[in-house]
Amino acid sequence: MKPGALGIKILVPNSLVGAIIGKGGEEMKKLKEDSGCFIRLSQNDKFFPNSNERPCYIEGEPEDIVKAIKTVQDKLANDNPRRGPSIDETRKKQCKIVVGANAAGKCIGKGGENVKRLKSEYSVWIKVMGRDDSIPGLDERTITVSGTWTIL
Repeated sequence: MKPGALGIKILVPNSLVGAIIGKGGEEMKKLKEDSGCFIRLSQNDKFFPNSNERPCYIEGEPEDIVKAIKTVQDKLANDNPRRGPSIDETRKKQCKIVVGANAAGKCIGKGGENVKRLKSEYSVWIKVMGRDDSIPGLDERTITVSGTWTIL
């Protein structure tokens, strides 16, 4: 990882992966070039546990990561899957982020202060996977952010 670079993992509905990769990988190549990020989608049969979503790792400068995520989220909101089930309207407005189980508490903040601040400032809905909902043997939890991208 380059100095100053960060990494983030988001979940992508499997039926949308084709739109992100594109024919012959053209869309993925364009996404990498336009954002300046390193991007890797999990293999065909590698889903996040208990879901039909594939992890997508994005690495780069923070502002470049935002560009890449925005592009993926735009495809999620506007593209119709070529194969597989359609994506429901609720999911089209969500960004699902995967964090280490220990980091989830830091994301929430003391007494939920970080979540409350983000909800207030950006009019988003945030759901952090509870400890009771976590998947045995997996040291990761999801944070689902729902809203629109008009804030960016």
